[in-house]
This record gives sequence, C-alpha cells and structure tokens, in this order.
Amino acid sequence: MDAAELNLAIETIDTFLWPEREPKLRNKRERILRSATELFVRLGYKKTSIDEVAKRAGVAKGTVYLYYRNKAELVYHAASLEERTFLQRMLPLSEENSAPREKLRSFIILCVQMTREMPLISSLIQGDHEIELAFQEIDQTVVGNANALQVNFVIHLLESATSNKVPRTELEARGQVLIDLLFALTTSSFMNPHGIEWDRYTNALADVVVDGVISPKTSTKAKPRSAARSRPSSGSRKAAAFS
Repeated sequence: MDAAELNLAIETIDTFLWPEREPKLRNKRERILRSATELFVRLGYKKTSIDEVAKRAGVAKGTVYLYYRNKAELVYHAASLEERTFLQRMLPLSEENSAPREKLRSFIILCVQMTREMPLISSLIQGDHEIELAFQEIDQTVVGNANALQVNFVIHLLESATSNKVPRTELEARGQVLIDLLFALTTSSFMNPHGIEWDRYTNALADVVVDGVISPKTSTKAKPRSAARSRPSSGSRKAAAFS
C-alpha cells in the first residue's frame, strides 16, 4: 500500500466521520466523539449516557442524537476517529526513503505505541465486553475490511524488505501472522512486565520480529532418532520443557 492508497483510506474515513463540509459542524462532531471516548474508557459503555456525553461536549442532548442514532453508533464513530489517527501516523512510512527494513521496524513500533494512544480501541482489544457487544451491532464487513487494509500494507512492506524474493502467498501468511502477533502482544498482560524503558522495549521488539519475519524460508529435515537412545519419560519431557 502506497501513500495514495493510505490517503484514500483516510478520505474514506473522513467521509464517514464528517458528512458535513462545514468546519464548525466537523469540530462539533469531533468534540462529541472525543468526549464520548473519554467517558467510555473511564465509566464503561453501559454506564455512559448520552446525557453525560452531551454535557462533556458542551452541546444539547438532541444534538448528539441528531448526529448519532444510538450509543453503538457513537462508539463506532469514536473508534473510527482513533483509526484515522493511526492511518495518519502511517503515512510517513509510505513516503519516506528509508530502507525497507527500517520501514518495517517503524511500522511495528508504531503499532505498539498506538495502543497507548488509542484508549477506546485498546479497551476493546483488551477485553472490554461491553464495547465488544456494541461493536456487534455494526456491520462486520467493516471490521474485515480494516484487517485487510492492515495486512495489505504489511505485505507491501514485506515485499520491499525481502526484495521480492519471497512468494506472494508466503508473504500473505507472514503479513497476517504479524498482525495477529502484534494484536496478541498489545492485548497481553505480559506486555513489558519488567518495566523496561518504553522506547528501548519497542525498538528491541521490532528487532526481534523483523529479523525473523523477513528472513528467507529454509527447509530443514528432522534428524532420525538414534535407535540406541532411550525415549524420555513423560515426566522427563515436562521437566525439559521448563528447564
């Protein structure tokens, strides 16, 4: 995915978020969405009322309903605003002339860092079932399209980083695995449990992932077991697994 495709994705989200052209109306919508995000994260989806969102945003309750039919629609728009911010931050990666490996590293670091800057989406992926239920009211094809957008961008980075020497089908698998890996990592309670300085941690993470994800595939054949070697007991295997 190049800069033109990313800009198109951002424009598509803009059309969704800001159907009106007037800057004043756009600013009002954005104020409502940011207020809703703060309340959803702090109070939870169920405990947040449209009344509280309106008060926080400094608008009438009817104004919120004029823009959003219900809370589910409001939370989805708020998450889309965070997604737009993420895409905007990805733009330099598609435009800069740095080495392909460095672009891939930057993407991984950005993905990890953005989980700290997208509180609503972070709450969702960390198991906020209230927000998850609200999202189920939204057309799931949109969720699938968002995943496809990320995977295609990663494949583009991998193609450059591997000098187009890895088959497309293999890159598609690696791209999806990388997205899934970053998702699992950023939603895990084991994310930097030892409190390593954040920039150092994310850079080390990117190095570990990139060095494996762009290396060429090598085929290895398992060596036959020696007939004279005794098979370890179940207890021995368990002990070895934890040694």
